[in-house]
Amino acid sequence: MRKVCIGLIVLVALWGTAYSILSCVPCYPVSAVWDFGIEAKCWGYNSPSVQVFVATWESHMTLTMVLDIIVFSVPIPLYFKKDTDGRTRLGLISLLFGASM
Repeated sequence: MRKVCIGLIVLVALWGTAYSILSCVPCYPVSAVWDFGIEAKCWGYNSPSVQVFVATWESHMTLTMVLDIIVFSVPIPLYFKKDTDGRTRLGLISLLFGASM
């Protein structure tokens, strides 16, 4: 379980870094975001192409949903372990149902 959690931390950190770069540095040079007179190469969320913008947005939302489902399902096997006490199970139930509301 520890390796799964560390792997998820690395995966979510890489995902966050990639999409942070796409949103914080959408053009080269960056000043082209607010100064339309500068010739620049833009991508991701600031792309002049609607298809590229939509593809970036769809991939962001899809990966967000997939990562949410994976992170949400990690503690579920702990609930079904035979040696898990009642207090831990109650905490897991409140965690799972509280996160879904």
